[in-house]
Amino acid sequence: MTRSLPDRVKPVADYVVRTAANYLWNTIREPGLTCPVCSAPIGAGYPLCVSCSRHAASPHARADRVASLIYAVKPDTQAYKLVRNYKADAPGPSLLDTMSALLAIGLRGHGACDAKLAGTSDIGWAVVPSTQNRVRAQPLRTLLLDLAKPGYEISLTPTAAVSEPRSLRPENFAVTAGQRAPDHVLVIDDSWVSGGHAQSVASALKSSGVADVSIFTVARVLDPQWLPNADFIKERLLGVFDPLICPWTGGDCP
Repeated sequence: MTRSLPDRVKPVADYVVRTAANYLWNTIREPGLTCPVCSAPIGAGYPLCVSCSRHAASPHARADRVASLIYAVKPDTQAYKLVRNYKADAPGPSLLDTMSALLAIGLRGHGACDAKLAGTSDIGWAVVPSTQNRVRAQPLRTLLLDLAKPGYEISLTPTAAVSEPRSLRPENFAVTAGQRAPDHVLVIDDSWVSGGHAQSVASALKSSGVADVSIFTVARVLDPQWLPNADFIKERLLGVFDPLICPWTGGDCP
């Protein structure tokens, strides 16, 4: 049975349900319908989505598990605008409040689920570094520091020659030297489009000695121009957001 959220997360979840539940949709984990890695719709008869199939064909290590809290449909849904615009120069308090609340639900409300699946309490966390603006502070990291997430931060930087961002390329990121490798690292990003950056960070962490890596993103972005996505959006994204649904299982907490 799905457990209740921690007391300190309940008011945050209530805020999201009250102000944003009508435009947010929980990700769906359903065999034969959605990718078991990233929760995107899959074509009939395929085990993984196109992007995750490409990653699986790579010789490099990947994350042990992936979860996204919501779907964000391109190009003009409120959820997509949220994950795109919260990091603007002047995003407005409502966007930051909603993004912070979703992070709190995913990390504070269901962080214990990830730890249980990883089987360890020796946990670090890392933010997927921006490869586009390396000078400006990362808005996502700022929000995570405000949440004061347990564990300690593992820092990475993009390498000088980042290439093929949609591909699984651990050489695109370097783990800062001198850091202790915990048993488990949770990699955090605001959105998953192809998953190339997040999986490359996960692979770089594994190469540095981290035994187990999870990826959590706030939103799994869907492009309705691809027919399986369009049908899925029309037929399955009909309900409202439920903060009790575990992003790691798509149902009850583990």
